[in-house]
Amino acid sequence: MSNYNGILPQKDEYNEIYKFSGFQEYKIPNIEEYYEKIKKARNEKSTLSSISNEIVLAFIINNIDVSEGNLSKYNDIGYFLEQSGLYEEAVYILEVIIKEFPNRTVAYINLGDAYWSLGKKEEAKQAYKIYIEQMKAKNKESKIPSQVLERIS
Repeated sequence: MSNYNGILPQKDEYNEIYKFSGFQEYKIPNIEEYYEKIKKARNEKSTLSSISNEIVLAFIINNIDVSEGNLSKYNDIGYFLEQSGLYEEAVYILEVIIKEFPNRTVAYINLGDAYWSLGKKEEAKQAYKIYIEQMKAKNKESKIPSQVLERIS
């Protein structure tokens, strides 16, 4: 993740890695199972880090498309990663969410927070601005955290 440059890996690129990483080769990936593992480990950074590295995240995303049915699970995973200090991993998954669902308002605040923690202030401000625009469009301007407003000024 330290070399993450905003370009998502190609689907076939990590499928071969997956076969050699100790996972069960024929097990069908399941977002519910992965979500529960992330949720359980969210307060254990070392465990969380080992189950959410670049290869694992790429495999999950490439084999379980982000859809309306699992969007909140993916968003929560991104949030848990950000809250646990795994900012690059959070950016990775939140960028996928936004690419597929550009109107997922809460993903923008989570993305902004992850970028802010990485010291990428301009990227954070861009995410926050979109968040604010979408909140205003939903007449939820009063629910925008003051911290977000302070960071964009």
